[in-house]
Amino acid sequence: TSIRGVTALDLRSLGAANTLILVDGRRQAPNGIPGGATTFVDLNRFPTAMIERIEILKDGAAAVYGADATAGVVNIILRNNFSGTEFAARYGNYFATDGGETSWSLLAGGTRGRARAMIGLTYSTRKAIASSDLPFSANADQTEIWRAIDPVKYAAKLLPTGFSNSFFDLRSFTGPYATVAVPTITQLAHPSNGLTIAAIRNPLTGVTATNLPGTGGLPQGTLGRLPNRASVPRINNSGRPTAAEFVARSFEPGPISNSYNFQEFVWNTSEADRRGVSSRFGFEFNEHIEFYGAASWTRLETRTQFAPPPIATFSDNSILVPATNPYNPFGIPVFFTYRSLEVGARKVRVLSDSINLTAGLQGKIRQRFEWDLGWSYSRNESKDTQTDLSESAVRAALARTTPDALNIFGGPNFKNDPAIIESIKVNTTRSGDGELGLADFRITTTELVTLPTGPVGASFSTEHRLERYNITNDERSSVLDDLIGSGRGFGPTHSRRDVQSVAAELRLPLVKEGRWTWLHTAELSTAARFERFSEGYDSGVKPFAGLRLRMTEHLLLRASYGQVFRAPSLPQLYGGIIEQFVAGFPDLRRPFELTGDPIDALPAPRLLRSGGNLRLQPEDGITRQVGFVIDIPGRIFRGLTLDFTYGIIEQEGLIRDSLGINFIFQNELNSTADLVAREPTGGTFTNTTAAPIPILSGPDGATTLLLPGQSATVPGRITTILDSAINVSDQIVRYYDYGLRYRRSIDPLGTFTLSSNWTYYGFYSFRKLPSDPSPQLVGRTIPRYRGQNSISWEKGAWNANAGMNYIHRYRNLVTDGWEVSRYYTFSAGLGYVFPADSALKGLRLSLGVENLFDRDPSADLSGAVGYDQGFGGRPAGRYWFVGVRQTY
Repeated sequence: TSIRGVTALDLRSLGAANTLILVDGRRQAPNGIPGGATTFVDLNRFPTAMIERIEILKDGAAAVYGADATAGVVNIILRNNFSGTEFAARYGNYFATDGGETSWSLLAGGTRGRARAMIGLTYSTRKAIASSDLPFSANADQTEIWRAIDPVKYAAKLLPTGFSNSFFDLRSFTGPYATVAVPTITQLAHPSNGLTIAAIRNPLTGVTATNLPGTGGLPQGTLGRLPNRASVPRINNSGRPTAAEFVARSFEPGPISNSYNFQEFVWNTSEADRRGVSSRFGFEFNEHIEFYGAASWTRLETRTQFAPPPIATFSDNSILVPATNPYNPFGIPVFFTYRSLEVGARKVRVLSDSINLTAGLQGKIRQRFEWDLGWSYSRNESKDTQTDLSESAVRAALARTTPDALNIFGGPNFKNDPAIIESIKVNTTRSGDGELGLADFRITTTELVTLPTGPVGASFSTEHRLERYNITNDERSSVLDDLIGSGRGFGPTHSRRDVQSVAAELRLPLVKEGRWTWLHTAELSTAARFERFSEGYDSGVKPFAGLRLRMTEHLLLRASYGQVFRAPSLPQLYGGIIEQFVAGFPDLRRPFELTGDPIDALPAPRLLRSGGNLRLQPEDGITRQVGFVIDIPGRIFRGLTLDFTYGIIEQEGLIRDSLGINFIFQNELNSTADLVAREPTGGTFTNTTAAPIPILSGPDGATTLLLPGQSATVPGRITTILDSAINVSDQIVRYYDYGLRYRRSIDPLGTFTLSSNWTYYGFYSFRKLPSDPSPQLVGRTIPRYRGQNSISWEKGAWNANAGMNYIHRYRNLVTDGWEVSRYYTFSAGLGYVFPADSALKGLRLSLGVENLFDRDPSADLSGAVGYDQGFGGRPAGRYWFVGVRQTY
């Protein structure tokens, strides 16, 4: 999964915080800027050239590795004992657009006497891919795409007469053609305005204005009563339209619509540059003790961009265009929505520096015990810089009474003074750093004692770690609350904690090998771990038990049970309140089809508050697995292995950074009622459309249909949504893993290897309260099937491979009832290694194609516009690459 320039790993769809990332068996500092309040390790820190292998444990392992290992453990093993010199380079690009990726690495190492050392240098770069380069994401209006998928369902999602855009039109209501209206009393009285109702006295009639004066050619006006706003005229290019020239806001397709296609500025894939240096060294004092050490540094810089920020009378600022603005033709202050294309795209630059230091001693005692005493320190420092608009500067520019005032009425063809545009732009910075200091000791033996059934293996470990997390927003965004449409970020947050842990493992043979015909071997593995946190809570003793029964030489049965534990992250506990505006979520209690109020429509921005929660409690859980591995006997099937695993993960007191706005809206009538704030008064509306309109009537999105001609009373508009870190009731996942591997040599054709791995989700659900229903989310937010398949061939100096990735169809909560179609891609590659008697001996060449049949990602409205980035892979279609590696 990707989060603004970084990549996090999420096993079992439980969230990145439930997957523990290790490097050479030790924890790493999290990314300096969390995703919401979730902390995770950015996988981009570890260049592939420095990785020897990756070990994945797909089972809960808190009893062995501690907190955060609920879904599994990923252990990245770095290259260590390398002698010689190696240079590698690779270039790849898309067939349809330029998203070129270049990387190279240089590795050198050797030994001298008892000392060994190696050093590696890496560099990679990637070009950006604009949304406008890809047909499925070029337009935020996804109507035609979804109409083609299912014309019947599409027709049921049409909006009321007079709105030509559909449910699938995600264009913004804030664009270069400004819309204006008479402000409300609340907006006038905002502290930054300090106005009374007298401010909107119609200068043409002398009475309080209810419509914009002069619109429709009438003194009292015919336009501009909320929500029926007036719009900048389409044909006036002077920048000074008269009140009579304004027209009613409309959303017809085309470049002059009040619906704005912001995708023309957005990048689907960011630019990225990564460079790093890594070193490892060791010294053997004698045959019993050795010193080891490692040091690495990585810098990752990513750049991306979004649409120009909107300038509008949001609920948190109530900015108005003063009556004295020389371009305001109405004689009263006005409410407005506007997006200046002159401001240009919001540019984002994320700079991330990571260091990792390790040192330790390891050795043996009497050739029976292996021990390791180590220390490590890792740190990630990240800085996120973005161009924004200053609220105070916009107010000042609008308040000018001279021609150099900011003019929002000119439309996209009018150009403001460049100096004015520059004066309202600011750069904002969010930075943070995560640190992890760790000291540990482990002693292991394969023969603690010898029983009649065989030797008993054991290990004992203890660990102390210090975690620090610091997050800082600049003063403008966190204290002054001076960013247009961005709400307010939290102030500086500094947090730390100490964690002590102790763990033990025991491996006990239950029968003597080969004694029973029907039971070749049997082994019981047990483990337990205890962790204490400086916040005042502990994990309790978390046990694990695993049973392995090799019934015959070819059949292995296995089962495991473990208890897991995860403490709240430091940002989840201590993170401050963040305010931001979100759009794209329907108000299920005030359907736009019923009210016609733009505030209820999908593109309307709503204020979201989120942040830390000191009342969070740790979460506990249980994991269980059963399965088998079969090595198929016989001459023909020798080398064929089948495996199967059935697993359950149950968590209580689950910590979620966010319940999700869809879930909050769907359960507002029961468990999430306290998370949605609304205006105190609502209204009664009649269904004037020709189709039934669903209105929320129960938990989990249950609705009642309001038939044409029927009326319903609805609550007030949404003012604020609260979605902070919270302990929910529970989460349950049931899954099935299937695997097949077949390796066979066929003379004279060569050696073939076939691999197929599938995961089937049987059930996934989470609840906020025990009284809530347990919604089945498999097939709704989580695809039921996912699979990876490959076949490879080797013969002499040649090798080749082909693969297929598959993601099953699922329903999208935003467009519930619509299926996101299945997505599968094929890849192929070819390689050649020059033989030892060649002048180019050791040179490896490789080339390949990914997404061989040029498939677009499946249409989906839940992620980026047009597709879900987590499931989309490379978004721009067919991709080719070529690589070389030379070892001396």
